[in-house]
Amino acid sequence: MNPVQSLAFPHRYMQGPDLLLRLPELLSPGGEEALVLASPSFTERVRSMCREGGPLSVTTFAGECTRQEVDRVAELARTRKARVLAGAGGGKTLDCAKAAADALGIPVVIIPTTASTDAPCTAVAVLYNESHEVSGFLVTARHPSLVLADTRVILSAPVRFLAAGMADALATGYEAASCVASGAEAYSGGRITETGLALARLASETVLSWGEQALRDAAAGRITEAVERIIEANILLSGVGFEATNLAAAHSIHNGLTRIPRTAPYLHGEKVAFGILTGLVLNRAPEEELRRVYRFLNALQLPVTLEQLGLPELTGQEWEDLLDTACGPHSLIHNEPMEITRQGVREAMEEADARGKAFLGSSAETRS
Repeated sequence: MNPVQSLAFPHRYMQGPDLLLRLPELLSPGGEEALVLASPSFTERVRSMCREGGPLSVTTFAGECTRQEVDRVAELARTRKARVLAGAGGGKTLDCAKAAADALGIPVVIIPTTASTDAPCTAVAVLYNESHEVSGFLVTARHPSLVLADTRVILSAPVRFLAAGMADALATGYEAASCVASGAEAYSGGRITETGLALARLASETVLSWGEQALRDAAAGRITEAVERIIEANILLSGVGFEATNLAAAHSIHNGLTRIPRTAPYLHGEKVAFGILTGLVLNRAPEEELRRVYRFLNALQLPVTLEQLGLPELTGQEWEDLLDTACGPHSLIHNEPMEITRQGVREAMEEADARGKAFLGSSAETRS
């Protein structure tokens, strides 16, 4: 095993309400040219903060982080002689900005408009094809120079996004534990540090402790301690925590689910949620832990069955496609501390699904 330990962070992380108002000074403190890649729903808001003819310009994200879109954004930034590239939007917008900035060797600033994934603080960009399937991963040469998490902006998104981010953060501690048990290397290379493991665990513990209250507060539009803690867990703790440890079953199941077009309407974290349950079944987690996670995910209206991901049943070909990706030779599911087989993973998914159906049935009986 590589004896080297390493831990990586974004250069600067800022979180709080109304930080977006400082966008021009933070992106271009010396009047440097900067290009902002903004999600379609956020483009006009960013444009309203960029002075006419000033050093900041805006382009709208095409909707999928494909190699073609990365090349388009990089070429536009090159043409405009941008010294910094910013991404403002959801996870795919941010990943596209990271990949384009990496191609040019310039700093990237990340402005998440939701707390739905841990993408903002990482050097990782997930690439997709035009069919919305994961096609590869890019580890960029540098981490974001600034992550700007405006609490008020994030709170204006539907609470579904905050809940999905909690599933992504919850997976961090469970997958880290699997990686430690199997002796896997850290995602960023080398041995897993105690600091990284502590951050991964803290991400999961924070979500379980504060998640339900944060979701209630967010639904009411209140910026509270619970909301701030969950945004930090979803974005910072989970992002740094997963890179400092690694991924395993939860995200591998997510990647497999993306192979099925019927899951396209569901968020990254919603697919990861079912992946967490599959990972717990694979690891033969104690019944008390399983019940706790099923109850928590259901309280956040996250999927605990395949039917809740639009898959009341899977065809034989869909199972083949899913397992090809989830269990392939390069899949991170092999960071789990047990032998991984296609049949074993399918059986774990089916058991997780059956447990979810039983949980929902018992919950309905209790309410009646």
